[in-house]
Amino acid sequence: KQTSLELYATPGFETHTFLNTMADPGVAMVFLDLPKSYELRCVAQMLHPDDPGLTEYERNVVEYINLVHDYFHGQSPRKSIGVIYHVVQVFDNSPGKMRGQRVVPQLP
Repeated sequence: KQTSLELYATPGFETHTFLNTMADPGVAMVFLDLPKSYELRCVAQMLHPDDPGLTEYERNVVEYINLVHDYFHGQSPRKSIGVIYHVVQVFDNSPGKMRGQRVVPQLP
């Protein structure tokens, strides 16, 4: 799993990321630290901090992600939507012979 925040979506302003994720939670993210690069294909789960239907685990995740953000960037005026990215596949996108090879789950 990976986590993040949807920082800028509000009831009065929906970001492209928010709208795209609501329409299709199948997402891809790339991590680049040359010479290595990885693509994670995930299913995104957005968690609104004020949703009374959140489980205790989900509430704790949203709280933790917001606290980590605030520690590094200063306290935010409001709690942001938390996102859990459930990783389904990982690809090695590094330059060279491994480029584009799926590494998780491993190919037979």
